[in-house]
This record gives sequence, structure tokens and C-alpha cells, in this order.
Amino acid sequence: MGHGIGRRRFVALCGAACVAACRPRDGTDYPRTLVLEDEMVPDVLAPKTDAVQVPRAKIRLGVHRGRLAFLAQRPNRFRGTVTVAGQEVLSLALSELGYQLVDKLGEPAGYYEGRDGGCAIARLAGARLRPEAFVSMVCGGAPVAGAFTFARQGYDPQARAEHVVVRDDQGSVDLWLRPATSLAGMPWVVVRARLPGGVTARLDGWDRVEGVLLPRHLVLEASDRRQALDVQVREVDPHPSWASSPVGEKTPETKVAGSGREDPSSSVRDPEDAWEDGGAWENAPPDPAEPPPPDPSPPAASSEAPEGLTETVPARFRLTPPDGLPRRRSRCD
Repeated sequence: MGHGIGRRRFVALCGAACVAACRPRDGTDYPRTLVLEDEMVPDVLAPKTDAVQVPRAKIRLGVHRGRLAFLAQRPNRFRGTVTVAGQEVLSLALSELGYQLVDKLGEPAGYYEGRDGGCAIARLAGARLRPEAFVSMVCGGAPVAGAFTFARQGYDPQARAEHVVVRDDQGSVDLWLRPATSLAGMPWVVVRARLPGGVTARLDGWDRVEGVLLPRHLVLEASDRRQALDVQVREVDPHPSWASSPVGEKTPETKVAGSGREDPSSSVRDPEDAWEDGGAWENAPPDPAEPPPPDPSPPAASSEAPEGLTETVPARFRLTPPDGLPRRRSRCD
């Protein structure tokens, strides 16, 4: 009898130890058995695709809100347009040669261009962020520019995440990583970053689209929190066919890839597309018949090419200076 009691106690102790080992660590919602090894970090931080096309997204830009469509291609190419009631209010193009910005919201409004792409991103997020880091983030990677060295890693109980520090040529970048527990295999992803220059980035809503791991929600916020860029992606193509097209070739029709949670072919407006104020730009009446933002295909040819831009940058990543809008020099260069 004594031996039977001993065996039962032994089994009970083993069961308790197993439960403790499998229980989330320090209040986290992921199993303790999920371990982030040092050699896994580079793959977690790397972009998951070379290019994306997002024909439909929601955007908060400071106190303003509207719709966004954009293209991005590594390492530093981006073109996006913000619309309200079908009208363009802001467009940004980034490339290795600099930036172009159509800004109808700024003071003063105008068409800007210059060499420092971080200056244009500061117009959106309130603080500078290198284009390479910005594009890496929308392609599913960490907001880190180019090559980096791994500094240290440790568990952060306050954030309930693994804290990883890397260094690039701009300084140290603090990253917080957690497993995406809602996805099969629970892959590790970046959920927050603190960047040089006072920018905080948040990435969530991680989803697999055609096998590519991408965030559905991106936030860039300046340290003083007076301005933030908040993007919620509704549709995304992680394998746009134009990404391998030669310069000058017409952009093929967009192929939209959903996550399985929505039907991209449906003509019924998704109620989640509406913001708290009915989807309207601040101080503008809502327009229930508002069309979806235009697909960001190559702009019409211009007789006067924007200064500093040549055919080395594909037309889809360039803007045509609009008529009737003052052409201004960059305030940052």
C-alpha cells in the first residue's frame, strides 16, 4: 500500500511539473516551450517578401483619416496615395534617388521633392525613418535599414515578449518579438520596435497571405505622440507580377489576395471599412458612395520629368507634378 501511495505521489508530481513547464511564462499567452534561439532572430527580422501591392487600406494620419493604396519594393521603393471621397489629398513616392510628395494637407500645400526620403516619412509619422526601414516593415520584416549586427536578447517580463537589440549604421534598435499564437506553427514575429530618432513602431494582426507572413496593422508614432501614422491593411498581394517586370512595362492588373476572412471579389462594402465618424475625413461629410481608391498604376507620361528622377526608377514609383499645385523645394535637404 505504501508503495502504491508513493507511485501516485510521484505521478502527481510529474503531472504538476509538466503543467508548470507548459504553462505560459510570467503571464504570457504563449507556451514556455516556445524558445527563441539566437540563430532564429535574423529570419524573424528579415522581410518576408520582396514586394507588396495594397489596393485597399485604411489610414489615420495624425487627426486625419482616409483610404490608402500603395506599392512597395525592397530595398527602398514605395508609392502610396491617400484619398477621401475619391479625391487625392496626399501622395508619396520613395526610391533610391529621393522622394516626391504631393501634399494638399500641409502648410503650405504643394509638390515637394528632394534627396532625403526620411524627411518625407517624417511628414507622415512626425519623425524621420529611413525608407529602407519603412519598406522592410510593410514587407513583413523589422523596421531596420540594411545590414545589422545582433547585440543581445532577453525576456522582458513587463512587455511579455522577447527583447532583442540590434545595431545598424544609425544606432541601436530595440525590438520586441512574440509568437503569433493564432497562426499554425506559432511563428515568431516583431510586435514593437523603438528606433533611433524617437520613432516607435507597432506591428500586429499578423496573417499568412499566399504563404507569406505579413502584418495587417502598422503604426508609426513620434516620441512626443503629437503625430502618428496608423495603417490597417484590408487587401494585399504579396507577389505582385510587376515586381519582376522590366522598367517601362505596363503594370498588370492587380491580383488581390485575401486571408480567407473576407471575400475580395465581393461588391458589398465591408462594415469594418467605416471609421468611428463614418469613414469621413475630419470636418468633411461622409460619402456613402465613395469609390475604392484607384489602383496605383504607373502615372501618365509627363513632358517634364521631375528633377533628379530618371528611367532608372520605374514609372510606377514616380509621381507627376500636378497642375495647379505650387512646386516647392524640400524643407529638409
